[in-house]
Amino acid sequence: MLLEVDYSTVKLQDALALTDRAPVVRRWPMVAGIDCAGRVVASEDSQWHPGDRVVLNGWGAGEQHWGGLAQKARARGEWLVAVPSEFTTRQAMAIGTAGYTAALSSMHWNGSGFDPARAAFW
Repeated sequence: MLLEVDYSTVKLQDALALTDRAPVVRRWPMVAGIDCAGRVVASEDSQWHPGDRVVLNGWGAGEQHWGGLAQKARARGEWLVAVPSEFTTRQAMAIGTAGYTAALSSMHWNGSGFDPARAAFW
């Protein structure tokens, strides 16, 4: 599947990859960018059609597969999430990986017995 990238973000992981200061990249050469938002240009997956607005987040992008810091990106259909009609691709990318990480953290806390009323904050 070929994507036209509208937006991407630079995360700590991308900076580490670009400077080769941590073992982020699994194969060289590599295009950094663990996320991107854009439009499907060409698709071999029946779920996605040209013009569909999508987000790619994770799945080894920028580590094992070329990432989203480019004008075009390739991804597998199962890696993509549709951008809700209420959002632009820019808004979707503004939420991006940071929002995804926050959601995962919240889900973990909710299932862990964490009680914010009993937490000590200094």
